[in-house]
Amino acid sequence: MKIIRVCTILDFGGVEKRLVNIAQSCPSGIETIFIALGTGGWAANELQKYSKEVICLESDYRIPNLNLIFKLVKIFKFLKPDVVHTSGAEANFHAQIAAFIASVPKRVSEEIGFPNHSRTSRYIFGNVYKLSHKVVCISKAVADKVVQLGEAKKENIEVVYNPIAYNIYERQITKTESPLRFVTVCRLTEIKNLARLIRVFHRFLDVSPGSVLQIVGDGPEKEILQKLVNDLSIDNSVWLEGFSQNPANFLLEADVFVLPSYSEGLGNAIMEAMLVGIPCIVSNIGGGRELIEDEINGWLINPYNDEEIFQKLVAASTTTIAQRESMGLISRKLIKDKFSSENHWKSLINIYRN
Repeated sequence: MKIIRVCTILDFGGVEKRLVNIAQSCPSGIETIFIALGTGGWAANELQKYSKEVICLESDYRIPNLNLIFKLVKIFKFLKPDVVHTSGAEANFHAQIAAFIASVPKRVSEEIGFPNHSRTSRYIFGNVYKLSHKVVCISKAVADKVVQLGEAKKENIEVVYNPIAYNIYERQITKTESPLRFVTVCRLTEIKNLARLIRVFHRFLDVSPGSVLQIVGDGPEKEILQKLVNDLSIDNSVWLEGFSQNPANFLLEADVFVLPSYSEGLGNAIMEAMLVGIPCIVSNIGGGRELIEDEINGWLINPYNDEEIFQKLVAASTTTIAQRESMGLISRKLIKDKFSSENHWKSLINIYRN
């Protein structure tokens, strides 16, 4: 079976990391080709390490781009895939239309985020998804939202959770109860709500002096966030670490993971933190509710509510080492039981073949 996976870019980010995980665990007998509408980068290089064919079109992927659609039609007709599986709005739009024109036997769209589409976007993607044999959603929350928006019918949707390679990490347990080291790992974009987190953390330092917030990642908001840190004079407590190819190194040194995104389909970084075995503070919007149970293996927050974020930081700071370790064990078991690469591929192959 030949599968073409199409995404927007293949640099760094949660979507790209997920594709690397998928390539790493690809079953024998499956040929997978990866196409980026735009640029390559870290993820493209990682995919090639697993001997995967990678095509970066370096195109303007803004919707609509007719030239990009025709370019994809030519590629699909030449490569003759059994399946075209697209991820993300730009890839879904351009590549699903192209796959339909090229008469690709099986066409699968994937909604990777928590959609908040305008009426025009709902109309566009409602018609795009009609060209797809299946619409994959990365969490139940995302699936419910797609149905609510009227973009696809429930019977045409399959929930397939993100895969994560199960590793057993050995953590050096912090010897003191506080202050704590908080860490977030994400692409530095406005939707991740990091400016609000930094402002709330500034207040939190009054009740927990010595605590540290590490922000691991890169993106268009980096300079804005660094200026905010400098303006608040908390550069000794909030550190922008930049992009890391191995964020687990930061997670292993942390006590608590925090990500107050305005929208999150099913965060790869959250699952990595769970796998390492640290409690997580995450938004109650989107797929985070399927990963974190409040006060069981972490805390859920309203990302628009500064006071609630502050109170959950305080709650985390009052836990004991033993309590945090117990939360981490619950998360590890959930990841092992529900989010394995084997389960992910089993679900996909069932969709592709049926």
